Amino acid sequence: MPQRELHDDLDAKKPIVLHELLHAFQDQKLANEQADIERFFQQSRASAAWPADAQMVADAREFFAVTSTVYLFGSIDIPPFTQGRLHEAQPEYWTWLGVLFDGFRGCE
Repeated sequence: MPQRELHDDLDAKKPIVLHELLHAFQDQKLANEQADIERFFQQSRASAAWPADAQMVADAREFFAVTSTVYLFGSIDIPPFTQGRLHEAQPEYWTWLGVLFDGFRGCE
C-alpha cells in the first residue's frame, strides 16, 4: 500500500491548524488580554453584524480564534469571511489585533 503524505488531506485554503494554534496562543500568552477579548466579543454580539449562529459569536474563545484567523490569513469561508468585513464591522478591534500581531514580541 502506498504511503500517504501527511498533508494530503489538508486544504491550503482552510487554515484549520492556524485556528487551533490561535486557541493555544490565547490560552498561553494572552492572560492579560482576556478582558479586552471579552469586551470586543460582546461588542460583536451586540452589533448584530454577524449571523446569530456564526461560530465567531459562540463565545469569546471562538471569537478570538476565528477573527484572528481572518486577520492573519486573509479570508475564510465562514463569518467574518474577509479582513475588510471584520475591519468595517469592528475597526477598534481591528486596530487591537494589529497591535497584538504586528507588534507582539512575546515569542522572542
